[in-house]
Amino acid sequence: MALVLGSMVAASCPAQRPAQRPAQRPPAIADLTRAVALPGTWEFDVASIRPSGNQDRRQRLMRHPDDTEFVAQNASLSALLQFAFGVSETRIVGLPAALATARFDMQAKGDIDTDARFHKLNPDQQREAKQRMMQALLADRCKLSVHLETRELPVFALVVAKGGAKLQASEQKYASGWGGRTRIEIEGGDTLTRFAEELTRVSGRPVLNRTGLTGSYDIEVEWAAEDDDDADAPQLFTAIREQLGLTLESRKAQVDVVVIDHMELPSQN
Repeated sequence: MALVLGSMVAASCPAQRPAQRPAQRPPAIADLTRAVALPGTWEFDVASIRPSGNQDRRQRLMRHPDDTEFVAQNASLSALLQFAFGVSETRIVGLPAALATARFDMQAKGDIDTDARFHKLNPDQQREAKQRMMQALLADRCKLSVHLETRELPVFALVVAKGGAKLQASEQKYASGWGGRTRIEIEGGDTLTRFAEELTRVSGRPVLNRTGLTGSYDIEVEWAAEDDDDADAPQLFTAIREQLGLTLESRKAQVDVVVIDHMELPSQN
């Protein structure tokens, strides 16, 4: 694997590995969330990362679901960790304060053989493959080492609202979806688990699927941003109840968290 990271890099050039002990590899994403059959090693072949030139820009992570490319704009290390382990910000513990405000622009991609293997995976496997690639990247260039703990945290439980769920059955086997600041669309697969993950991203707390529903559904929900006083759309909690017949209940629960044992700014080359 050739990687290019650091503040003095040129995109798409191969990296020289530093002459030092390898960083401890973080646990696989499947160990933390759900077991997905995914054979082989998954790593980016080339990557570039440099400090963001304008931290006022919106943070964006573009996952390129059709291939192994990953692009981030004005991204924090916390955001990259959240993607790598498939967890919300509240489940990342111990990120050094000196790293919390750093923002980066990043491009990374697998080689031709990795792309070919990627195209043979189903959507759930593709998602995990790219997460593992990010884990390997952070371990290699940020000397990331982590361990997992279970802690009691405030959470939201996704449950069926009074009056029953208003969900449309899906004929799609594997989940596909998209989530924005005020909109979520998901089709097929383990829909409500995936929906809970997307709600985690926008609600600020871990969201646990406690609906008891196991079917595949097509979900589309839209709401108004909290800072948009003139919007006609309802707020998030109301939108979920009115449009889907579901609701979020505030609870506390034992959840897995990723504890940062060591992490550095990306090394220069």
